[in-house]
Amino acid sequence: MIGLPLGPPRQAFPDPPAPAKPIPVPLRKEPPDGAAAPPSAPPPSVEKSPAEMTLDELDRRCESAREERIAPLREAEIARCQDERPRSEAAWCVRYYADFGEGSRTVSGGYRPRMFADLPECEEAAQERRRRLIN
Repeated sequence: MIGLPLGPPRQAFPDPPAPAKPIPVPLRKEPPDGAAAPPSAPPPSVEKSPAEMTLDELDRRCESAREERIAPLREAEIARCQDERPRSEAAWCVRYYADFGEGSRTVSGGYRPRMFADLPECEEAAQERRRRLIN
């Protein structure tokens, strides 16, 4: 009997926490008559050329464009996996497809390229990286 845990058995998945209370949002006050109203939205940002952006900014722009395209495909694969497996393995499907669309090695030693690496944003980032390394 040595080594047995004491107390009630643990749950596989703990109960979800209680929902948070909504935070009250203060109402906007109208400006007095004759006063200029504050701008409702910031002015649209002017798109910088790739030569003016840092490599990190270019990479972030590429990754966000890729994620927009990959996210629906990943969600569909997770849903398909969860339909095919028992309910107790639903979290496994989410973990398994967490890196869906990323490049990887295959079993035979080949390379599976990452999905949507040919988007214009990614091509610009790669081209700018090559340009900066040569100069």
